[in-house]
Amino acid sequence: MATATIVASVGLLLGRVLPDPGGTPDVTFWMRFWVGRNLCFMTFIWVGVALHMLYRGFWKRSTFAAVAAYVCVVFFFALHNGPFQHPYLPDDQAVTFFNSFMVGLGVFLILYVIGDRIPKNRPMQTLGDMSYPVYLTVTVIGWTVLLWLTNALGYLWALPVAAAVTLLIAFLLHKLVEKPTYALAQRITAKPRFRSTRSWSDPTRRRRGRGRGPTAQEPVSPTPPVPSPAPTPVGFNLATSEGNGQTPEGSVGAAEPEPTT
Repeated sequence: MATATIVASVGLLLGRVLPDPGGTPDVTFWMRFWVGRNLCFMTFIWVGVALHMLYRGFWKRSTFAAVAAYVCVVFFFALHNGPFQHPYLPDDQAVTFFNSFMVGLGVFLILYVIGDRIPKNRPMQTLGDMSYPVYLTVTVIGWTVLLWLTNALGYLWALPVAAAVTLLIAFLLHKLVEKPTYALAQRITAKPRFRSTRSWSDPTRRRRGRGRGPTAQEPVSPTPPVPSPAPTPVGFNLATSEGNGQTPEGSVGAAEPEPTT
């Protein structure tokens, strides 16, 4: 939560910039303006991080709800006080952006509740495999196509067309770039010279002294088992004493004297 607050604060500090009266915005102005806007957008990333922690079982639902609610409040403040409306822009974009992000969060929460009950078929599997190319293309190509088509067709027609274009480009990237490069990486790492018999989790080996060559490990002889001590008889066991309570045969009783003639 602290990181989201810092990112939103830096975004507001950079993005709330106005050109000089009667002057033309320079490169510094546009860099501050767009960096500030994107940092305000990045604040919402921590809602996705919180949802991931909930999905993996690291957080409870109460923890997720508290963090997500706080980040949403910070995001709302960043949009409604940042460079998304007058006087930084002639129109109001804060409400549109905030509502769009809330709709996206609602869709993700619905999918989380459904969970494994989502049917597993080929289209859904393909959409999941190409999710990373979609992530890469929607932020640049998708928004650009949406803005261009909105001016020509209107928002209601531009949105599905821009989504279709984004999915098509992401599918081509997945088939022509992502899958071939992944297969190439698998072939390279499968070679013996790139394989290792050790892992980072293995215990560290003892270093040999400098100047000493490798020595064969001496076999360790097994330790002979220690015999258990014999049980100690109860009472006195003095063989030379008379009347010790033990006969020569070992039976318990009084020793009788030998008869004399």
